[in-house]
Amino acid sequence: MGISTNFYFATGALALLNACSTSPNIGTDATNKAVVPVGVAARNAELIPPTTGALNQFPATENAVKSKPNESPAEQSVRLRAQKRWEHLVKGDIDLAYTYLSPNSRLAQPLDVYKSRIRVGFWQSADVIRVDCAEASRCVVQSKVRVKMPGIRGGLIDHESVVSEDWLGLTGEWWYVPSPR
Repeated sequence: MGISTNFYFATGALALLNACSTSPNIGTDATNKAVVPVGVAARNAELIPPTTGALNQFPATENAVKSKPNESPAEQSVRLRAQKRWEHLVKGDIDLAYTYLSPNSRLAQPLDVYKSRIRVGFWQSADVIRVDCAEASRCVVQSKVRVKMPGIRGGLIDHESVVSEDWLGLTGEWWYVPSPR
């Protein structure tokens, strides 16, 4: 596959990952891996229909939760909470994943609505790879997320992309804030 073919394949795969997104900012990074704008994949990945067949669960690596050199205490805390949230989604424990949403997000989206939008079995693994807290009460978390999705020629394929999420510091804790739909 040439570079342009890889780009179109990644863009097509991200279209599935982003379900209803029309974002023009989808592209690839220097290693030709798909990069998704802040909140887009996390917001729309929940809309993907469940895949068929038994899926293997790929647990997050232990290195993902370990703090990185020079991380602030806030970044360390956000890294841990973001990784735990992803682990709950991968395991299919939607009730616990829901508890990481900000209080206002939970008011706007009751648990039953949230659960109806989540497709258990879609996520295979997720590793927090970067936490950037440029502001005192806002962090952007980037996670490498691996999913199983329908292939172009049938069957299931593994796809990996980087997902960015917003986390806010409120009431002494860090909370995931989904992008508005």
